[in-house]
Amino acid sequence: MKLPSQVSVPRAEVTPLLVITGIVWVSAVLASMSALYGLAAAYGGWQPVLAGLFPCCLDLYWIAALGVALDTGLTAARRRAAAAHSLVAFLLSAAGQLLYHELRAGEIQLGHLAWAVVAVIGVTPAIAGAALAHLIALSSVTVLAKPKRRAAAAVPAAPARAGTVPVTAPDRAMPAAPGSPRPLRPGVRPDPAVIQAARDIWYAAIQSGQIHNDRSLEKAVNDHFGCKAIGRTSAATVIAAETGARRRAV
Repeated sequence: MKLPSQVSVPRAEVTPLLVITGIVWVSAVLASMSALYGLAAAYGGWQPVLAGLFPCCLDLYWIAALGVALDTGLTAARRRAAAAHSLVAFLLSAAGQLLYHELRAGEIQLGHLAWAVVAVIGVTPAIAGAALAHLIALSSVTVLAKPKRRAAAAVPAAPARAGTVPVTAPDRAMPAAPGSPRPLRPGVRPDPAVIQAARDIWYAAIQSGQIHNDRSLEKAVNDHFGCKAIGRTSAATVIAAETGARRRAV
């Protein structure tokens, strides 16, 4: 058996198709950015030393937005929004390139519309910055996989108080316990089974789009067991621990 240090890792094979694809990709990006650079420098009123920033606001932006749209860790709605960002930036880039080449070839003249071209080119960086903030917000939240927990045998839930509906996760078993937990006494920590139940109830609420605070989680757990099994301090500790675990998972 090979030791971990002796395990061979297959190298990525560089094929002619991969090389050609890279050349075409780089050529397309450079050609696009050079046209947008010329548009900003010759017709947008930008200084040549700064005109290179204009194509970055369009070409690099639609490439970044496309990467977010292809991220399978995001929800479908977020991916569609990122795809819309990418499409709008791509269309603006294509329109700018077409306008530049038409102007350079002398096929069209701006005439009294020159001010509109200057205005659009001038506000593009500000629009790109605002759109980027939205794109970052879209990509910052991912769909978290359910945390793995140690397997435990299911235990029948204690009867709930009349008029209350216990909160349970439809796809998660409640924690094991030799019996119903003991009622919480002042100055005593809750049973481990109660702490685990609090985690499950908090997770089930998150899955259904609800957020528990310490007061509501305390009530939900106590209603589930039919007695005072957890206090507000312990409920707050569970919320803090589970929230920290989800953030580390991101």
